[in-house]
Amino acid sequence: MQQLDFLSQNQYPTLHENGEVTAVVIDIDSFRQIKMILDNLLHRKQEPEDEIVAAASALWQRMIGEAKAEDNTSDWVAELYAL
Repeated sequence: MQQLDFLSQNQYPTLHENGEVTAVVIDIDSFRQIKMILDNLLHRKQEPEDEIVAAASALWQRMIGEAKAEDNTSDWVAELYAL
């Protein structure tokens, strides 16, 4: 993976208003690299892993709900060994 050293704030001149940094001046090549990264982030397609994580989260929440709704007096050790 390419290291992104071109995003260091110290590398680019800044514009100030009232003592605060309000803008950064960058060269066109850096702008193109930043634009490409942002475009890829904004328009990325959903990965199959995203669906798995979302489904796992939903399953986990359902399991927690079922566990909280169960009778706490059951013999969970016996049930475990029965499995």
